[in-house]
Parts: sequence; C-alpha cells; structure tokens
Amino acid sequence: MLSNSMNPIFKTGDMLFVKKVDPTAIHEGDIITFKESGGNLINHRVVDVTDSSGAISFATKDDNNNMVGEELVPSRNLLGKQVFFFPGVGSLVKTIQSPLGLLLVVILPTIGYFAIGLFSRKEDKVSVEGN
Repeated sequence: MLSNSMNPIFKTGDMLFVKKVDPTAIHEGDIITFKESGGNLINHRVVDVTDSSGAISFATKDDNNNMVGEELVPSRNLLGKQVFFFPGVGSLVKTIQSPLGLLLVVILPTIGYFAIGLFSRKEDKVSVEGN
C-alpha cells in the first residue's frame, strides 16, 4: 500500500497479494486492485457491481473516505481480488531497494564476508609458518 486510503484495514507499507479472478466472481465488499486511466494501481472496496448488457463494472471507494469513486471501474481494468496481506513488508522491501538499504543488506555483508575470508587466510598462513 502506498497510501493510507484503506485504513484501518491496510496501512501504508503493507504488502497485498492479489489473485486474478473472473469479474463475475467480484461481489460487494470485496477489495480489488485495478488500473486507473492514468496507469496507477489502486486498491479499493467494491460498493456496487453493475452488469449492463454483459459489461461488468464496479463502483469502489477507499475505507478511509466515505466518498464513492466518481467513475465506475470497467472489468477490463480489474487486476484481481485481494486474498491476503503482510503488514509492513512493503516498507521493508522499499527500504531494501533504497541506497541505504542496498548498503546495509548487500554491500556491508559482502565486505564482511571477504574480510573474514582474508583474516582466516592470514591466520592459516601464520600457523603454517609458526610450525
């Protein structure tokens, strides 16, 4: 989640897992992920499902706001339905992808690994010479 729009259910930094489903399997109350016209991915709760001559669309809203979205979401924009989530994992992933996270998770452990290797070789060399 990139925003608090779905508070209190989801918070910024939660990682949602979405399963692709047929639009006919979506019901009022489901949380869906869809692509808006600008290309952004949105997670909202379905408040109404409309079937107009076989063209399914969804009225949605976020849980942190009482306003229903101005536009219906056409089923072609549906990416899937939320099946489970991990609290805070998205923030961890985002941190790891940052320059500081890269430093802490990849570069420092790599330097440490090589430093330990060099130190242990130096000790082995001293032991062999000392005998």
